Amino acid sequence: MRLLLVGRLHSIEPLGVMHLAGAARDAGHDPEIFLTPDGQFDELIAHVETYRPPIVGFSAWTGTHRQLFRAADTLRSLGVKVAIGGPHATHFADDCAHHADWVVRGSGFRLLRQILDGQVAPGVHHDPERMAGGCPRPARDQIYQRYPALAASPIKSMMTSVGCPFACAYCYNVGYNALYGGFRSYHRPVDELIAEGQEIRDRWPAKMIYFQDDVMGLSVDWLREFSRRWPAEVGIPWHAQIRLELTRDRRRLDLFREGGCTGLTLAIENASPALRRYVLGRPMSDELIRDGCRRIQDHGMTLRTEQMLAVPFSDLASDLATLRLNVELKPDLAWASILAPYCGTVMGDLTKRLGFYEGDNSDLTDSFFDRSVLRHVRGGWRDVAETVQFAARPSTDNPLLRMRVFAGNRQRVTVGINGGTHSSVEFLNPEENDRYRDQCQILQRLFPWFARVPRGHLLARRYVDLPRRERTWARLGVFTRDHLRDSGINSLTWSIRLQREMGVESLTPDLMLNPCFFAMLPAAGVLARQFVETGVLDRPDFWRDVGTMVRHHLFTHALYRIEPSTPPILEVR
Repeated sequence: MRLLLVGRLHSIEPLGVMHLAGAARDAGHDPEIFLTPDGQFDELIAHVETYRPPIVGFSAWTGTHRQLFRAADTLRSLGVKVAIGGPHATHFADDCAHHADWVVRGSGFRLLRQILDGQVAPGVHHDPERMAGGCPRPARDQIYQRYPALAASPIKSMMTSVGCPFACAYCYNVGYNALYGGFRSYHRPVDELIAEGQEIRDRWPAKMIYFQDDVMGLSVDWLREFSRRWPAEVGIPWHAQIRLELTRDRRRLDLFREGGCTGLTLAIENASPALRRYVLGRPMSDELIRDGCRRIQDHGMTLRTEQMLAVPFSDLASDLATLRLNVELKPDLAWASILAPYCGTVMGDLTKRLGFYEGDNSDLTDSFFDRSVLRHVRGGWRDVAETVQFAARPSTDNPLLRMRVFAGNRQRVTVGINGGTHSSVEFLNPEENDRYRDQCQILQRLFPWFARVPRGHLLARRYVDLPRRERTWARLGVFTRDHLRDSGINSLTWSIRLQREMGVESLTPDLMLNPCFFAMLPAAGVLARQFVETGVLDRPDFWRDVGTMVRHHLFTHALYRIEPSTPPILEVR
C-alpha cells in the first residue's frame, strides 16, 4: 500500500518519520516522506491530489497542530484516510481524533504496520509494549532524494536509544513514561547502528554524526561495546547529548572520547538553583554544573550548553545571571531558547494553575525562539522563595507543584499550599510584561555571541535595556568597542585583520560600523562574507536572522569543527 508520511522541514532529518517509513518499507508497503516548513501545508495538499495515497500519516507537534488539523480535514474531504501520531497526539488524542481516522499514542511502529495491513479499526490506539518489534532502519533515501540539502549536509543524525529517566517539568517525556508505567530504556543493538553508520558513510557525505538521543550512553556496558566498534567499523566522528549527572562517572566520558565523540551537549537551563529545582524540575547543584563542564573540556571534547529564558518566576536579572555563568564556563556554543508552556506537561499545568499562562497553546509555533507567551512577575523568584523553600523542608518533593492560587486579581495573586505558608506575587503590568518579553527575545538571539565576549553579561545588560528602535547594528558596534576598551582590550587593528581574513581591500560600510562583532568568532572572515552576500543587515527583523547565522556558524566552526577555521581575532582564555 502507498503511504505518505508528513514531518517538519528543518536543517536536520526528521528521524521519527524516517524510522516510521522504514517500518512501512520492511512490512512490504510503499512509503513516501513529505516535509512541510513552518506549518505550511499547501504544497502537501497539492502533492496528495496528484499522488493520491490511500493513507497520509502526520507526526504532530504542538505549535503547528492547528494548521495540521486544517490540512488533515482537507485531505479527508478528498477521500484520503488520515493517521496522526507524535507528541501532540500522545497527549491530546481526543482533539486529534476529530481530524483523523486513526490516532496513535506513544510508540507507533507496530501500530503503523497493523493500520496498513487493515488490522486496526479507526479510533485512538496505544501499543502497551514500548518499542514493540524494535527500531526499524530509517528510510534515508526517501529523505535525501526529495531534499538534496539534507543529503548534502555534512552533519547526519542518528538515534542510538529511546527514552529518558529524568523528569524535566517542560518536557513531554514525563507523560510518555507514565503512558508505559514508568521509564525503561531501549538501546538499539550495536550491530544495527554499525550497519546504519556504514550506509551513511558509503552513500552520503558525512563529516559528523549527531546522535539525537535525549540522553546517550545511559548503559555503560552498551557504551563500552559501541565505543570499541564504532571507530574501527564506521570511523565517522560524532556528537551527542547527555545529562550533567552522567559526567560524574569518568568511565563514561573516557568511553565517549575513545569511541570517537568530539563534543557533548548538555542543559544548564538557568543559573538559579531554585529555578532549576522548583520550576524546571532539574535539581542540579552549581558544583555539578561547573565540574561537569570542566570534565568534558578536560577530556578534549567541545561543549554546547543549553538554557531557557523567560521561565516562570524569572526576570532579566536571572536571565543575565545565566549568561554570566556561560561567560565563565566558556562553552564552544551557548545555546538559548525561550520557554514554551506546552499543555500536557508539568510546566503547562503549573503555568495555567498559577496564572502565568492564559492560553491554550494556539499562540505557540514550532520554534523555541519566539517571544514568551507568559505573564511574568515583579521581583522574579524573590517573593515566593521563602514559602516554597519552607514547604520543601519536610520532604523531597517539589511543593511548587502542589501550590495553588488562593486569592487574587489580574495584577496580584496569593499562592500557597493547603495548611502551609502563602506568598503574594505581583504580575508585571502589560507594558512591563511586553518589555521583558522583548528583552528576552533580543537576549536569546544574541546569547551565543554575548557568551563569547569578555564580561559579556555586562554588555548584554546595557544593550537589552535600550528601547527596541535603538537596538541597531551600529549601536551595538559602539557599545562593544567601548565595552572592550573599558575591559582593557584594544580593538583598533581588528578591522584590518577582519579585512585580511575576508580577502578584500576594504570593509563595507555596514561592517565598519561593528567590526568587533566578528572578533570573538572563529573563521570571522567567513561569517562576515556571509553577512555581505546575504544582505542580512538590511532585513526588517535582522537580529532574528543574525542570531540564526551566528548559531549555525558556531555549530560548524566551534562545536563540530568540520570546516577549516581561523581562530578568533580575540581569544578569551
